[in-house]
Amino acid sequence: MNYVNAFQKIALSLGVLFFGIGVFIYAINPAQADSPTTTNSTGKIMMSESGFVLNGKAVYNVLVWDTETGKSKIYAFNPTTLKMMTAEYQIPASPLY
Repeated sequence: MNYVNAFQKIALSLGVLFFGIGVFIYAINPAQADSPTTTNSTGKIMMSESGFVLNGKAVYNVLVWDTETGKSKIYAFNPTTLKMMTAEYQIPASPLY
């Protein structure tokens, strides 16, 4: 008979514990994130970036262009100054014509 009472006490304790955990989880407010970031693939100014390793050095380039005029500029990362600088090489004004 003592085993039955002990089992009932353990079962009741576990039930109360799980019920309490359930109430606690239910009471927690979910995180409210800001509105999701959206991409605009049809904007006037577009940007494309690339990075790779060349001869053991990191190379990082960013191409920025105006979709209406076709003008573009390439920026490259300068590892000595740790800044993005206008690259020595640029795309011609009308590369496809």
